[in-house]
Amino acid sequence: MKQRLVLAAGLLLSLSMTANGQEVFTDSITVRGEAITKVSPDTIVWTVALERHAGSAERARAALDAETTRVRESVAAAGLQDSDVTIARLQVRESNGQYVARRSISLSQKKIGNAISLMNQLKALRPAELSYRLEHSRRKDLEHETQQQAVSNARSQATIMARELDAGLGRVIVVDNEFGNVGEFGLRPRFSAYKATPLEHVSSESFTDAKIRVHASVYVTYSIGAALASAG
Repeated sequence: MKQRLVLAAGLLLSLSMTANGQEVFTDSITVRGEAITKVSPDTIVWTVALERHAGSAERARAALDAETTRVRESVAAAGLQDSDVTIARLQVRESNGQYVARRSISLSQKKIGNAISLMNQLKALRPAELSYRLEHSRRKDLEHETQQQAVSNARSQATIMARELDAGLGRVIVVDNEFGNVGEFGLRPRFSAYKATPLEHVSSESFTDAKIRVHASVYVTYSIGAALASAG
């Protein structure tokens, strides 16, 4: 069954085409539901970019491998496990007669209270780049919970609107994150990590006082009872 949506008099009328070609209008309303969840991060993800230059690709790679080992030893001393360390693939390129070997290492630190100590250890290794982002171990759960809150918020608004129209609220027809685009239920909310403070201005409060914001915004279309049609 094909379906198209028509906006009329502030109400969304769902126009369906039946198998025999007859057009049947279903009265419906569309509301926007929003929800925001703010939580303290419980994980810091550090990104360490290492880069070494040499006259040959082999020497550049060997120097980079040695530097990678230094990083792993340093973070192990700080209490990170092998499972907390992700090493990206090696990249080698030639530049002005020199070979440049580069790779990134991602470090997942669970003990936020030790963040400044680890940061100073990493800075002492003189990486090409060092940055961080704040995360939460329950990220997927937080996204799902916030999504459900947004849908619940939409239903509350739809119930009020239907009551004002002297109509009964029916089933959900469409859930989407943008009005007019038909989508599936379960759209992923936006997970926004707290904006990272430049490393030269970082303090322990940059981590302990930070908040992660999860924002879900959905448009939900509900069918409404026949009372609307009789009211017109």
